[in-house]
Amino acid sequence: MKKVLLTLIIFLYGSIVFGSEIVIDRDCLLYSDLFVNGDNSKLTCNFAPGDEKILQYSVLQKILKQNPGLKPKLNSIKKIVVKRKGKLVTEEIVQQLIANLYRKSFPDIEISIEKISMNKGIYFANINDLRLNFMNNDRLGSVYYLLSNGYKNYRIYAYVKGYKEVFVSKERIKKNEPISNKVVKKRVEITRLLGEPVMDIDEYIASRTIPTNRIVTDKYVIKKPDAFKGDYVKLIYKSASIIAVTKGILEQNAYIGNVVKVKNPSSGKFVIAKYVGDKRAIILDY
Repeated sequence: MKKVLLTLIIFLYGSIVFGSEIVIDRDCLLYSDLFVNGDNSKLTCNFAPGDEKILQYSVLQKILKQNPGLKPKLNSIKKIVVKRKGKLVTEEIVQQLIANLYRKSFPDIEISIEKISMNKGIYFANINDLRLNFMNNDRLGSVYYLLSNGYKNYRIYAYVKGYKEVFVSKERIKKNEPISNKVVKKRVEITRLLGEPVMDIDEYIASRTIPTNRIVTDKYVIKKPDAFKGDYVKLIYKSASIIAVTKGILEQNAYIGNVVKVKNPSSGKFVIAKYVGDKRAIILDY
């Protein structure tokens, strides 16, 4: 019965008095919280959920001096503690916030939260006020988050494992070999994976040897070039009066439209040229 009565009092007035302690259910302390005949004017604000503050005696003296007709609710006003109610942020709530964050940001990754470390005194007023974001670029493994309750920010630590369907080499793949027919899709743990998994494999070749049963990431592949380093190309020089053609050797992989370095095998000199396809490159300087 007492609990029901206290709940009703807080619902009606937004505060309740215990000796020299006032409990409020909002972010502002009103005159009506302190004085029997006080109105709903704001006395002081910025009470975060779970906050506990001491109201200075000098402040109350000043108010009473300016408003001698006010009648304090408390027997003693020398030390008044003001508390704002709040709901405790539990580990289960943080787990759900983390799960929602990954579901929104990385819908193709399944996660397993192995450990959470957090301040035990975090409170909130409404569950919708809680916001969780990444603190840095770490997404799996040891991850730090910033949790806001709408008033304060708190650092949260979690160890998160990630799982995803990715392409894995089913045999040894040599450098410059196409990878599309030498990989298989598997659900694997990617927590400690270096690089990003390659999901569009048709246009890629191995940039170095890929061992068997290795996750194919951008560290192992490149987009298949239109011409390879070491290939011979037609080197074309154009000016207002002449067009000259000679042979050149690509010093790097070439893609149509890219600028590449080409060696003239006759002179041993290097030139910069624009690769235009069909084993042709137009000299940009000489």
